[in-house]
Amino acid sequence: MPAQPQVIDVPFIGGVETKFPPGLVPPGRLLVAQDCAMRKRGRIEKRWGFAPTQVKPPETSIGWVASYGSELLVGGPTSAGPWAQHAWSPGLNGWVQKGSHQPIAMTTSVLASLPQDCWNPDLAIGGPPAAGATHGVPGSGFSCVAFQSQETVPAGTRPQIWVSVRDEQSGAATMAPRLATSLAAYDPRLVDIGPFFVLLSRQTVNPLGGGTISSIFAQVIDPAQGTVTAPLLLTGTDNATRSAAGLWPGAGSVGKGGA
Repeated sequence: MPAQPQVIDVPFIGGVETKFPPGLVPPGRLLVAQDCAMRKRGRIEKRWGFAPTQVKPPETSIGWVASYGSELLVGGPTSAGPWAQHAWSPGLNGWVQKGSHQPIAMTTSVLASLPQDCWNPDLAIGGPPAAGATHGVPGSGFSCVAFQSQETVPAGTRPQIWVSVRDEQSGAATMAPRLATSLAAYDPRLVDIGPFFVLLSRQTVNPLGGGTISSIFAQVIDPAQGTVTAPLLLTGTDNATRSAAGLWPGAGSVGKGGA
């Protein structure tokens, strides 16, 4: 009696086997795989592709090509200026706009440099000067960076805060790194206010000669003149210092920029 047809399930346990001759390939491995993908173990799925199209995207030139799910996406500059991105629609036989974006050219700049270690930086970038004032308020046109360092003293080390300023248009440093104060200070924070920068810091003071407390000080930096005012005490009691501690995420934290 002739044998009856039988269906034998052979689970796939791997991809294409290329190490053995065809006759020695163990069950569950493939000899040839075309237009398929194994995204899950033991399961073969169709690999989606795209047929060539003669319909040119609206972009003046193609800056990038990508796929998202089953969509073909392209992006690039347009005659209007901003970059656009389109998806190919087989049903419409055309491109469907998916929005616009502006590419960002990333550069690395050294804002300040010292021979000793620097950490805990903060950065403030002033708004445009009077010609391009934001909301009618002219900015400084400068950027300021403040960071913490330390000096060696007979009793060990003492924290210091340094500041540096540069012109945002030319990129030239208008104030080389300098000490903001001779007092022991740490955890700098910068605020941009019109044409000035305000430096907030924590400094250890001994107001009455008995015990020390960590108080908050403010200094005004004039980037156009290259001057830094003396520290102004904002909190004079230990309780006030603790209530304002929320301004600082914690010692050693990184602010909005890096030195």
